[in-house]
Amino acid sequence: MRAFERVTEPARTFDRAAADVTERRYAGVGHEATDDEVDAIRAMLEAVPSE
Repeated sequence: MRAFERVTEPARTFDRAAADVTERRYAGVGHEATDDEVDAIRAMLEAVPSE
């Protein structure tokens, strides 16, 4: 299985389950987190209402 297929197949599964899915691909990036990914996670966490 190619690396991008390991991302695409689960994303499609979640999409079929009506989940909010954003699929991002970063050519040449290994297992490290990119600044773009950290920014996306930060934005998701900031959108969670506080109690």
